[in-house]
Amino acid sequence: MGFIHYSLKNSPVVLFCFLMICGFGIYSVTHLKIDAYPDVSDTEVIVITKFDGRASSEVEKLVTIPLERALTGIPGLTTTRSQSIFGLSVIRLTFKDHTDEYFARNQVNERLKSIPLPEGTEVPELGPLTSPVGEILRYAIEGDGMPTMELRSIQDWELSPRIQQIQGVADVITFGGDIKEYQIEINPINQDKYNVFLRDLVLAIEENNANTGGNIFKHGNQAIPVRALGAIENEKDIENIIVTEKKDIPIYVKDIGKVRVIPHPPKGILGYRLKSGKEVNSGVQGIIMMRKGENPTEVLKLVKEKIKSLESFLKNKGIRIRILYDREELVSNTLKTVVRTMMEGITIVMIVLIFLLGNYRVALAVALTIPFSLLFSFCLMHLIEIPANLLSLGAIDFGIIVDSSIVIIEGIITTIAISSATKKKSSLDEMIQRSSGHTEKEVFFSIAVILCAYLPIFLFERVEGKLFKPMAFGLAFTLIGALLFSLTVLPVIFSKFFQDEHRRQTKEFFVLTHARSYFIQFLHSFLEHSKKIISRIYVIVILLLCFVFWGLGTEFLPELDEGAINFRCKLPTGIHLDRTANVANLLREVVGEFPEAKVVITQSGRNDDGTDPFGPNRIEGLITLEDYSKWKTVKSKSEMVELLKEKFERMVPGAKFSFSQPILDNVAEAVTGSAADLSIQLSGRDVSVLWQKATEIESALEKIHGVSAIGIEQEGPNTELVISIDREAAARAGINFSDIQDITEIAVGGKEISKLYLDNHIYNITVRYPEEYRTSVNSIGNINIKSKYESKYPLSSVAKLELKEMPAKIARKNGTRMVSVGINIEGRDQGGFVNEAKKIVENQIKLPSDVEIQWGGQFENLTRASKRLMLAVPLTFAIILFILYLMFHNIFDSLLVMSSIPVAALGGLSFLFFRGMHFNVSSGVGLISLFGISIMGGVLFVSNFNHEKETKPVKDKETLKALLLHVSELQFRPRFLTLTTAIIGLLPAMLTNEIGSDIQRPMATVIVGGLLFTLIIGNFTIPLLCYLNEQRKLRNV
Repeated sequence: MGFIHYSLKNSPVVLFCFLMICGFGIYSVTHLKIDAYPDVSDTEVIVITKFDGRASSEVEKLVTIPLERALTGIPGLTTTRSQSIFGLSVIRLTFKDHTDEYFARNQVNERLKSIPLPEGTEVPELGPLTSPVGEILRYAIEGDGMPTMELRSIQDWELSPRIQQIQGVADVITFGGDIKEYQIEINPINQDKYNVFLRDLVLAIEENNANTGGNIFKHGNQAIPVRALGAIENEKDIENIIVTEKKDIPIYVKDIGKVRVIPHPPKGILGYRLKSGKEVNSGVQGIIMMRKGENPTEVLKLVKEKIKSLESFLKNKGIRIRILYDREELVSNTLKTVVRTMMEGITIVMIVLIFLLGNYRVALAVALTIPFSLLFSFCLMHLIEIPANLLSLGAIDFGIIVDSSIVIIEGIITTIAISSATKKKSSLDEMIQRSSGHTEKEVFFSIAVILCAYLPIFLFERVEGKLFKPMAFGLAFTLIGALLFSLTVLPVIFSKFFQDEHRRQTKEFFVLTHARSYFIQFLHSFLEHSKKIISRIYVIVILLLCFVFWGLGTEFLPELDEGAINFRCKLPTGIHLDRTANVANLLREVVGEFPEAKVVITQSGRNDDGTDPFGPNRIEGLITLEDYSKWKTVKSKSEMVELLKEKFERMVPGAKFSFSQPILDNVAEAVTGSAADLSIQLSGRDVSVLWQKATEIESALEKIHGVSAIGIEQEGPNTELVISIDREAAARAGINFSDIQDITEIAVGGKEISKLYLDNHIYNITVRYPEEYRTSVNSIGNINIKSKYESKYPLSSVAKLELKEMPAKIARKNGTRMVSVGINIEGRDQGGFVNEAKKIVENQIKLPSDVEIQWGGQFENLTRASKRLMLAVPLTFAIILFILYLMFHNIFDSLLVMSSIPVAALGGLSFLFFRGMHFNVSSGVGLISLFGISIMGGVLFVSNFNHEKETKPVKDKETLKALLLHVSELQFRPRFLTLTTAIIGLLPAMLTNEIGSDIQRPMATVIVGGLLFTLIIGNFTIPLLCYLNEQRKLRNV
């Protein structure tokens, strides 16, 4: 008993299940995770260690290398990348796919506990449990006339802790603003006068800044706790601390210096400009990071509710929050694109069905397949927690969804039309069951082939796997839903609501009638010269396939349009942060000239949390854009980027600029270690040699066609003041190296020596010399040091002070130093560019034997994905052949059905070629899908031919020709309907240019082109090949 027979016998059960699935599907829609793009990041743990005041080489030697060695060998660890800059070490640990995040973090934490680090190093911290796509909202704190130091304090101690309490928020990263601190500014003259050593001062502050407890004492029946309050609470408390005494007279802090509340030297400066023209050159920004795996829509809703609830609290302080970037805009725009594409596809398919089927009631019954299959898919996506995003929903072809129902309905209508007068008197249920004799099997195996064609997609890993596996699941669930509907619900609906249908005369659409007539005429003439024609067709197909395939460029993925622009500016190494901020101000002015820009944000330097190890010469900018329909001065985003780049380079000559997308930048950097399309990575021991060779590579490649931006990704050598002790001179003077360290670390650098707790705020207490003592090499060299003999010596008399060129940033990969050249490619495919670049590097650059070269960046993803596609494509062929053999039990029939695949492949690749697109993972997935979809017509033809051959045996060439023409005419209508609806259903996805359509466009282009060639050429090749095969059998007989 088949599905259709069972469904007709148990129609109440079928309708009940139909309603239950629809109800649960509607519930699932409201509870699905919704995001613009899937999270494609690896399992990653970031270890952040601060070592304030130390140069990058010291940070690498004393912190980064010991940490790297201790963390080596953690289960599942695949890649270790690190960056050491002034005062900061950041290590990124990448783990295998499917490694549990919490397991990885626990393993890292266990290793960190046993690592000895030098004094002055802060305890290593793990980065927040978020992902490169975790940034969901940016806000700025504004207060009219309020100093940024006060705004920063409110952000750090009032706002950030409250927002972090929200379920789903991993962290709030603060950028910009002045950090309040209490600084003791030493007067060196008074220090000498009272003979005070710096260490005496530090020790005095530490010992006089604590509250202690004296347990409890009994007072009658009451136990009273004892507390001794000695913690510092304000500037006066610091000033009145006794440092030492001279002749029984106490020497206070205020006697040797003054206490000031000042901002800590900033590591980063935030600026932003609004569309209204408002300009903020130094502001405070909060970046809200979502915990990995959370629902961004729900988290954003909670965040906005929290911000709204804080409005009255902030208003009392004269403060307001301004949203600068909202991820909801991207989600909303992408969702609109998906919904619009889906609705356009559904509408077009329904209209086509009405015209082609010639009966609006039947067309509507077939069209019911679409909402049911979608609701069925939503049920399964909700149960296994697959989020709804551009790929899981945007790649659905509604024409393919209704194909199974078209075949079933066509079988029923054909059975009714060709039944004899006696058979027409039988019940409609009997005719439906009779029609299902072979159509049920055809539909089941056709959908099974399409489903199995998606299996190789599950071989993909890392980025491409996380991108396209949700799509494969979504398509598979939808097709299974369509199959269930066509084999169970549709026959019941037809039985219950189309009782008089067999009495109606359906008028065929004239286009279909004429198309079939011309098709049969051409096929009849082709059969006379079948061998010559089929050989020529396949020779031409194979030659064109080779030509088109080799003519196509290759890339990893098309550039995703996020409705925003991310830009980076790299200034000369060693530039002061204030100068970098001034350049950022100029860049914002340039962006403000474009009315298409809503908000432009610039971040100069890095944040204080250490999650972004950038130097003071780096600027990161984010431009949020108006809706494209409102654009007037420029036509496209790419044109705007070109104009911005041109203006930026004219405004700041010598600076390096690159443009990308905010999410894409973060993902690429996390996955490959570089945000560039191509990263040429040189590994070795000597940074100076690596830098020299990287410079040579940059010079050799900068003129290649396709280079839009090129530069060494690490900072260049930086000038450092190196103080080297003369141990003999110091020994004669009675000065220890620790005394020189105190001068360097405390007097010049400004050392944090204690904390001041004020309510729930915590501020640093630091000690430093006045600015005039530390503004030049000479002034630092003239600082006096007291010896144990109470004599004074200038620092330059016991130490050598010299300016040296040292690395500003040291990058490492898997335990080896690395310098990389980053290249962004435009107007050319990545694969062709890399091939040319490799030849140039091999011919022009001579690398030392201890220097290794690797080609990474997005090209690294392309290389990995290409290897997977090379495995996936033949595996798809094998799976399809196996399924077809299970259906036909005949290898010739199975190969006959698959003969349409080369034709379909030519159509898909040709469409890519003529649309100027490159072959990428998206189009590769489309090609895999096409292999399964294109064989449905062949399955229908061969199955029906075999069925007719059983009732009308083939005796000679003429009967064979007549049978082929009869089957071709009979099968033209269902094949034309299934292929036409599949093509038209994907046209909106192929033609749209909306935000979020970038990945689905190449995929839809391949499928539409392939199915169009199958419709035009494949409809001839299969009958011709079948004719030749049957002729062979006749000759053998």
